[in-house]
Amino acid sequence: MAASKREEGATDIARALEKVSGYFVKAAEKPEKEVQQDLAVDWTRLFRGVSPNYGPPPPYEAVYNQTHLALPELLMKILSSYHEGGVTVEKDAANRPDYIGVEFEYLQFLGEHEIEDLKQGDQEEANRYREWA
Repeated sequence: MAASKREEGATDIARALEKVSGYFVKAAEKPEKEVQQDLAVDWTRLFRGVSPNYGPPPPYEAVYNQTHLALPELLMKILSSYHEGGVTVEKDAANRPDYIGVEFEYLQFLGEHEIEDLKQGDQEEANRYREWA
């Protein structure tokens, strides 16, 4: 009988944890600077999309957005949304505003403010944060 989806998922997680564990064992044998360099290279490969033949597509909204907006228009739309929600992205920020990590931080900011407003009994203000998300 075929394994259930849950069992398959558990097996996939176990394999991934074995790989992570194996990485830690190997990394412990290397100088710290070399491990830092290796991690920086892997991070770039995974999150910068340096080449279509090297790593997955980068986690930027512009890569996956279906509105067909030009990049400058999309970035301005995102920045405008951040501004409406009370967030300013610094011009010298390490990542573009459409980077998934920045977008997750924005959602975290909105969620934390929504929760705080709900605790204080301010449903109207909490709803505003929910609308921006």
